[in-house]
Amino acid sequence: MLFDGAIKFLHIAMEGFNQPDPLDFNLTIHQNTQKAQAIIRELKACLDPEKGPEFSDKMSVRLEEEYKNITSELGFTRYDNFWLWDNRAKVYVYGTASEFASACSAPAWAAGKAVYGKREISTYEGSQEFLDKTMRHELGHLIFRDYIGFKGEVPLWLDEGVAQWLDKDKRANAGVAVRALFSGKRLYSLDELVKIEVKTLARLRAQEFYAQAVSLTGYMIEKNGSDNFRKLCSQLRDGKDMNTALAFTYPQTIRSICELEKAWKKSLEVTNETSSVYSH
Repeated sequence: MLFDGAIKFLHIAMEGFNQPDPLDFNLTIHQNTQKAQAIIRELKACLDPEKGPEFSDKMSVRLEEEYKNITSELGFTRYDNFWLWDNRAKVYVYGTASEFASACSAPAWAAGKAVYGKREISTYEGSQEFLDKTMRHELGHLIFRDYIGFKGEVPLWLDEGVAQWLDKDKRANAGVAVRALFSGKRLYSLDELVKIEVKTLARLRAQEFYAQAVSLTGYMIEKNGSDNFRKLCSQLRDGKDMNTALAFTYPQTIRSICELEKAWKKSLEVTNETSSVYSH
């Protein structure tokens, strides 16, 4: 996996080209390039290419691509030092689906599993579903939780919203579902959304919960920018409650959960009105 540390070291190496002193020029580029390469080598070792070189090679490339894409989309890439060399994540590839399910206590249908506190992702050899879908979702959870930590007040809708928003198909489907819920006046309030225990919901209502989570998360990132979203996450990481974090991040527009809900619903109203115009 291409860790944030590797990106950091490569950025520092690039800065070496601006060093006027020849010694500083060479040392900055060489030392930081070596550190980045060491992290990439660790990924290849974790993937155990002897057991499945083709799958491991594919996963190595995809993980690097997805890590860069996810951290960029969430605004995390350039600012904070997480997932450095001493705290790198590990990827485990089991030989078969049954070996994976047994070792990870995963359901038979699962294509992968992440253990956020340990920075681990597991899957099995040849799982195309993992490469195409599950990997990005679990990696999103892993990156988000590693950035935010586990001590702050992070509502489930935001945690799940981030991971599912990163899936473009789910993002698009959620948009359609939420507009329909809005038109039918069946949206959960944010107060309800925070208190919901998803596992107790019927399948349809659970799907509606996830759709709203994706829509809300997407509204904050797309409408107000990933840099502001990173600021919000930094506030939550530092132990601020959601209202305080919103007021700090969006002092002129979204100063509370109540204002977030109003602004989000207003955007849905505008979207529905626009769709109605084009449908006539």
